[in-house]
Amino acid sequence: MDWFKTIRAYWPAIVATVVSFFTMAVLAPLRDSSLTVDMFDMLRLVPLAGMGFALLYGCWVTYRLVQAARGDGRLCPRCGGPLGVEKYGPYSPHRTCLACGMHANERHYL
Repeated sequence: MDWFKTIRAYWPAIVATVVSFFTMAVLAPLRDSSLTVDMFDMLRLVPLAGMGFALLYGCWVTYRLVQAARGDGRLCPRCGGPLGVEKYGPYSPHRTCLACGMHANERHYL
């Protein structure tokens, strides 16, 4: 699996981490003002929630990529990456590859 597919698999965790750091930078000046202290107290857990999501999602993707490297679980017929959860559409059940983003029909799961 190449680097671009790995980065594509981790992109939600990367975006959540960047947004969390940006939110921390925006919230830092709010605690100094007496007018915005209450808003700071409410919003200070937002970056923590974003970092928690990034950690959990990153661990899940790492687990799925290790499974794909070992050959366990459902694999994409195009790139060999791990497939996500099964989705039911109007035509047939399918899964989306975490690495390449392509949809695989239930007949083509490996």
